[in-house]
Amino acid sequence: MNKEQSFKLLHLPILAIQECIRSLTVFQFLDFSLLSKRTKFIASTIHREKIQIHFSIGPHPRLYLTLPNHPKKEWLIDFIEDLTPFKKFVPRKINGTTVLSTIRTNTEKSENGEKMKFHRLILPQENLHENMKWMTEHLLVVFRSPLRLMEIKDFEEPLIHFFEWLQTFQRTIDFIEINGEEISSKSLLFILNNFQVKKELTLYVGLSDNSFEYTQSVDTPSMNIGFPQWGLSNILCSENSVVTSMSSCLTPEDINCLIKHWIGGWNKNLSYLELIRTVEHREVEDEIFETIKKDIEWREHFEGSGRPSERTLLNGGIHLMYDGEHAEIERNDGKIAAFAQFYEQVDGKVLHHFRFQAWDKVEK
Repeated sequence: MNKEQSFKLLHLPILAIQECIRSLTVFQFLDFSLLSKRTKFIASTIHREKIQIHFSIGPHPRLYLTLPNHPKKEWLIDFIEDLTPFKKFVPRKINGTTVLSTIRTNTEKSENGEKMKFHRLILPQENLHENMKWMTEHLLVVFRSPLRLMEIKDFEEPLIHFFEWLQTFQRTIDFIEINGEEISSKSLLFILNNFQVKKELTLYVGLSDNSFEYTQSVDTPSMNIGFPQWGLSNILCSENSVVTSMSSCLTPEDINCLIKHWIGGWNKNLSYLELIRTVEHREVEDEIFETIKKDIEWREHFEGSGRPSERTLLNGGIHLMYDGEHAEIERNDGKIAAFAQFYEQVDGKVLHHFRFQAWDKVEK
C-alpha cells in the first residue's frame, strides 16, 4: 500500500478534501501536495493567501516563502550538504526520488530587533540544481503564486542556465539580484533582453569580456549597477526612479551632461541617483564640482526646501541622505533637485561620490 492509499483523508470526495486542507499551515499544505500528482492537483485548486516565493542559490542555497500578512515569519526550504547533525528524519518525495528530510523551527532577532520565526524544511544537496528547479515549479503551481525574487550569489557562467530555465515560464519578476566577479556579456544581455523587472534589478558583477553594448531602456523602478560599462547613454535611455552605480565610469563632464538632461525634462520618475567613481588621487574638489556645475543655473541649497532626509528601501530599510552642502536646481515642471559630492578612502582606493536627489516642489 502506498502513502496516498494509506492516507484516509484522500478517500473523501474532492470538495471535502479541499475544505479539510484549506487551513493547513504552509509546510503541512506543501507535504500534502507532495504525496502524489493527484494531491498536487487538489492543492493547486485551493485559493490561499498569496505567498511570495524567493529563489536563492549560492553558499547557502534555499527557497524561502513569505506571507505579506505574516511579516515576522518565514518558511525556508534549505538544501544542506551535511544532514548528520539532524535527527528525526522524515521521507519526502522530491523530483521523483524519496529523500530523508527534517523540519526545524527557530526564533531569531532581525536587524531592527524584532523577533522573527523561521520554519525550515531541510533537504539534502544531492542533485541540487535540478531539485531546486523542480521544487520551485512545484511551489508555483500549488501556491498559485509567481516567483518574486531570483538571487544568484557568487555567479559563475554555468549558472546562467537558471535564467534560461526561468524565462521558459516567467519573464516578469519583481526582483533579480546577481553578485559575482565575472559574467560574460552574452549572459548579461540574455538577462536584460528576456526579463521585465518590476521593482529592482541588482547587478553587482564584473564583465569577463569587453563586448558589452546595450542600447535599450531598462525601466525597472530601482537599478543597482556594479560594473563600469554601464555608461551615460545607458542611464539616459532609461527612466528609473532610483539609480546607483558603484563602479561608475562617468566623468565630471558626463555628470554635467546628465544634470542638463534632467533640467531639460529627462526622467520625471527620478528621485535618487548615486555614482561612485574610483579615482587615482583625491582630486581638487572645488574644480571638479565646478566642472559638474558648468553652464548650469543653480543656487545654494537650504534645509527648508523640502528635500527628503531619508529614503525607504524596497526591503523596508532606511537610507539616510547625505547632509553636507548641496547645489540646488529647478526645472519648468516644478521638480527640484539637489546634488553634492564627497570623497572617501577605502582599502587604499580613493572614491568620489556624487549624490543627486529630486522631489516635487512644495507650495508654501
